[in-house]
Amino acid sequence: MRCSKRRVQDGKTGFRLVILFFRKIQTIVDRVINRKQRSQRW
Repeated sequence: MRCSKRRVQDGKTGFRLVILFFRKIQTIVDRVINRKQRSQRW
């Protein structure tokens, strides 16, 4: 039982790390897009 619970916890933490990683990528992409839009406007 403890092993299975540990595996579930590891999976949850890994899933959270993946979500945080994707959020960071989204923020970076948004910044790049904003820069491109600003450069196009100017």
